[in-house]
Amino acid sequence: MDYNYLNMEPVGLESIELQDKLIDAFDISSDFALITAETLDEAQDIVEAAKDMNTAGMVQSIVDYLPPEAEQKSRAGLVSTIRQTMQQTPVKNYSQLDFSKIVDELYRLEENIIEIQDLAYIGGQDKVYLKSALLVGVLPDQDDPSLKLLNTELSNIMDDMMTGFLTKLVGSIDEKLINAKKQVGRFHTDFANNYKDKVIAMANPVSITLQDLPDGIRRQYVGKSGKNFLISIFPKQNVWEINYLKRFSNELASIDPRATGLPPIFNTLMDEIGSDGKLATKLAVFVIFLVLLIDFRSIKKVLLAMIPLVVGVIWMVGVMEISGLQITLLNIMAIPMIIGIGIDDGVHIVHRYQIEGRKAHKVVFSSTGRAILLTSITTMLGFGSLWFATYRGLGSMGIALFIGVGTCFIATVIVIPVLIGMLKK
Repeated sequence: MDYNYLNMEPVGLESIELQDKLIDAFDISSDFALITAETLDEAQDIVEAAKDMNTAGMVQSIVDYLPPEAEQKSRAGLVSTIRQTMQQTPVKNYSQLDFSKIVDELYRLEENIIEIQDLAYIGGQDKVYLKSALLVGVLPDQDDPSLKLLNTELSNIMDDMMTGFLTKLVGSIDEKLINAKKQVGRFHTDFANNYKDKVIAMANPVSITLQDLPDGIRRQYVGKSGKNFLISIFPKQNVWEINYLKRFSNELASIDPRATGLPPIFNTLMDEIGSDGKLATKLAVFVIFLVLLIDFRSIKKVLLAMIPLVVGVIWMVGVMEISGLQITLLNIMAIPMIIGIGIDDGVHIVHRYQIEGRKAHKVVFSSTGRAILLTSITTMLGFGSLWFATYRGLGSMGIALFIGVGTCFIATVIVIPVLIGMLKK
C-alpha cells in the first residue's frame, strides 16, 4: 500500500520536485511538526530532547536566540573578560608600514582572483548561469543560445567588478599616494573606534531577557499572551515514507503527546482511515445482508447474491496488484463503494432466477444478464473517465472503481450459475 500522499499529486509538479531536492541538499523536510511550551525552561527541555531524536533534521525555537538563564550566567565571566580586554586595548596609530601592507594585499588579491578564474575555466566552472542554476537545483539547457549570451554578459560584468575594479583601485592609489594615505588613515581610525565600541556593547555580561529580542523574532516564536513558546521540528528524511513517518511521530509523542503539524496529523489520519474503513466495510456488508434478508427471506438466496460480490472484490484487489496499481489512502475507499454498487448484479440475477426457475439460464442471462452488462459498462465508463484527471489520487480511485465494477459483473455471470448448479445437486 502506498501511503505517500505526494504520489497522488499531479505528475511533474515543481513544488513536489523541490521538496525532494530540499531533502537531498539539506537533510530536512518542508513538512514539520510543532510543539508549544508554557515556559522557557520547558522549551529548553523540549529542544534538547528534539535534538536527540534520530529522525529530526533541524529544530527551531526561541531558545536559539535566548539561552537559559543558567547558561547565560555561566558565560558571563568570559563575556566580562572580553569586554574588559577591549576597553583596555587602545586603538593603534596608523603607520606607513600598514599602508604598504594594504597595497601588497590588494595586489595579492588581484592575482588570486585571476588564478581562481583560470582554475574555474579549466574545471568548467566558468559558466556563471550554469553554476547559479545548479545552486538552486535546476539544470538548464547548456546549448541554449540565449543562455550562452547571458553567460558572456555575466562573465564580463564579473570581470569588470573584480579584476577591473582592483586594477583601477591600485592604480588610483599609485596616482594619488598622499591623498590615499590620508583616506586610508581616516578609515582606519573610524573603523577601529567603531569596531571597538560595537564589541564592547555586544560583550555585555547582563543576561538577555525576552523583552530584549527584536519584535520579529518574538512574533515568530512567542504567543500573543507571552506565555507560549513555539518549537518547530523538521524531519531529516522524506516524512511520507510510512515507516519513517511512524518513527518520527512516535518520537514526537514521547517528547510531548500534544505535538501537532502535518506529519503527526497524517499519521493519526492513516490510523483513523484504516480503522474507519474496516468499520465502514463491515457495516456496509451487514446492512446489505439485512436488506437482502428482508427481501429474499432466505439466507441461501442472500448468500447466492453476495458471494459473487465477495469474489469480485477479491478479484479487484488482485487485478490492481497485477497491474501495478497500488492501493492508496484515496482509492481504498473504492472498496466500500464497490460493495454498494457491485451487489446490484447478483440481486438482479437471483431475482430473475426466482421468476424463471433454476433451469432458465439462457432466459436469465439473455435478458437480465444483458441489462446488467449494459449498466456495468456505462458505470465503468463513468468511473473510468476519472483516470484522465490531473490529480492522480482521483484517477487511481476512478480506475479502481472501473476494475471493481467489471470484476463484480464477471463474478456474477460465472459464480451464480455454478452455485445454482451445485444447489440442484
